[in-house]
Amino acid sequence: MDVVWYHNDRRIFFTPQSRIRAKQIDTYYKLLLDDIEYDDQGLYEMRCENIKTSCHLTVKKLETTFLDHLRNLNIQEEVISKRNKNKDLIN
Repeated sequence: MDVVWYHNDRRIFFTPQSRIRAKQIDTYYKLLLDDIEYDDQGLYEMRCENIKTSCHLTVKKLETTFLDHLRNLNIQEEVISKRNKNKDLIN
């Protein structure tokens, strides 16, 4: 029996680089999503011959909270001579 997965009525094609993977353990089938994105939400279906099951995934965006105010920093680049750099590596 061939199992086919769909997201919002569009067939999901799996590649080694895909964030979405299908897994079968005995008679259990799983759809695994790595690094969930907002566009991943929607209706997921698994179809196998005359059997069909589905679920709806909702992705909520998390609010970003800064613990401290952001501020600009001025950093002066330091020039290290080759001789001093090699000396530090030996010690």
